[in-house]
Amino acid sequence: MATSFEDILAELPADRQERILRRSRSLMDDTSVLEATLAMEEDAERAALAGPLSFVIQKDSSGAFRFQLRAPNGEVLYASVTFAHKAAALDALTTFKRSVGAADLRLDVEWAGA
Repeated sequence: MATSFEDILAELPADRQERILRRSRSLMDDTSVLEATLAMEEDAERAALAGPLSFVIQKDSSGAFRFQLRAPNGEVLYASVTFAHKAAALDALTTFKRSVGAADLRLDVEWAGA
């Protein structure tokens, strides 16, 4: 038969009951703080990703060019293959933007090892 927290607590001496109640209140406060902190972090992540995305063309150390799609916080969301010439990277970027804008996008998630 399951015994409730209150039943167990009632069997303890009063000083021990008070200590346990104080600790449980402290744990509840800690849990509230943790939940609030997590919520603030999630809000900050959403805010960092809110706003316009940007494209950047970069030249790497080997002299090749690539374009990147970046979130407002600077995180690289997509990086292209490399191109020998800046003009080729720009053409590919233009094609990419046109294709994505015209695409019927859907989300397909594939979990490795699932």
